[in-house]
Amino acid sequence: MRPTGVGRLGEERVFMAIPAAHGVRARGVRLLVVIAMLAAFVAVPQSAMAAFVTANEVEPNGTPAEANLVVADASIAEAAISPAGDEDYFKYDLVAGTTYVIETGPSTTDLGTNYDIVMWLYDTDGTSQIAYDDDGGVANYCYIEFTPSVSGTYYSMVRAYSHGVTTGLYGFRVREMGAPAGGTSTIGGVVTDMDGALEGIEVQDYVVDPWFYQLDSGYLTAGPMAMTDADGMYEMTVDEGSHIVSFIDPAGEYYEQWFDGQPTMDLADAIVLAGDESNTMVDALLEKIPPIATKVMSTERASVDADGLEGDRGSRTSDISADGRYVVFYSGASFVPEDDGVNRDWYRKDLTTGDIELVNVATDGTQADRDYDGDGMAAISADGRYVAFDSDATNLVADDTNDTRDIFVRDMVDGVTVRVSVDSDGDESTNLSWSPVISGDGRYVAFNTSASFAA
Repeated sequence: MRPTGVGRLGEERVFMAIPAAHGVRARGVRLLVVIAMLAAFVAVPQSAMAAFVTANEVEPNGTPAEANLVVADASIAEAAISPAGDEDYFKYDLVAGTTYVIETGPSTTDLGTNYDIVMWLYDTDGTSQIAYDDDGGVANYCYIEFTPSVSGTYYSMVRAYSHGVTTGLYGFRVREMGAPAGGTSTIGGVVTDMDGALEGIEVQDYVVDPWFYQLDSGYLTAGPMAMTDADGMYEMTVDEGSHIVSFIDPAGEYYEQWFDGQPTMDLADAIVLAGDESNTMVDALLEKIPPIATKVMSTERASVDADGLEGDRGSRTSDISADGRYVVFYSGASFVPEDDGVNRDWYRKDLTTGDIELVNVATDGTQADRDYDGDGMAAISADGRYVAFDSDATNLVADDTNDTRDIFVRDMVDGVTVRVSVDSDGDESTNLSWSPVISGDGRYVAFNTSASFAA
């Protein structure tokens, strides 16, 4: 099986506390968080990052055979694209089945520097391309995730995006996927509610990568996760640097919280730790989510006649009154004795009394002389009195001679049907109208139309 090389989404990044998906990383798409707490992150001294530099590049390194060896332990090799057109090759030993991050970043002596560089990942032969990245990392740096299926020595080539330019020092590192390397520290605390300790609460750590904090201090990586014990206590070993912590109840009985007592990640307080430093007072007092009142509801079929008998043809395209009492729907079935069964019709069903009435009839009760292909649309007022519907019928009102679809409103109390798809003088149009909606009080009707009813 060929090894797989993918972009950044295999490692959890967050955007407003939503875990990133896993899979191929599209170029230029970064799940980074830019939040108000950024000023709270304390800078990691450059001398601390310098400790991770193993060596500068050794030239020539412009071919796979000349590649500089880098250890896949998150140590940083520094190099420069110089002279113009320079290409830097690196090689590193990887273990099959382990997921690695291969990335570039700023020089540890100038963490705010950004260079637009691109990177290739090659197979163990040094020439077969596995992956390529441009701007997949922080700023214009590169980021590739890779899980080899075969242990061996793999290669990367780095050059400037514009092949004819030079750069100052940049960094290159390979690490196992997870939190960035650094000195180990400890975060711990107690999680309670108003009644006492809470067991089984998930405590998730997020860390700012110290290599990138100056370029993007909102660059978060998911760190370890701990679970509170029976005394509500937890403890986890984390990397040095700036952290934020969330508290989540897997059972969903408590609101999610971010340290210190904040409801959202953008308000979270930073926890800044130096190497081997501990903070065991990262506590949380969780608030229980109040129970939601529930009521067992019954399901009732509306497309039946007054005696509850079902129709022999389909029904669809329904609307319901605000109080849930009346349902209007379109059907080819005959639910009332006066329906001649020739055309499909609009009905209004009273779910309280069981009564059902034809809607698309004239004021004198004459049935519509046409239906049409498709389902049509109807809307019912809040109290169920007025029903607006579209129809191809020509006999629901007087002087309907346009031979096209119109919008009508039926007053179910007074038994009056009027056409509303006319201009202010009551003149019709030869262009069709469809899909009405009606205001809660039945006074206003809006609809789609091909006609011009306004000057």
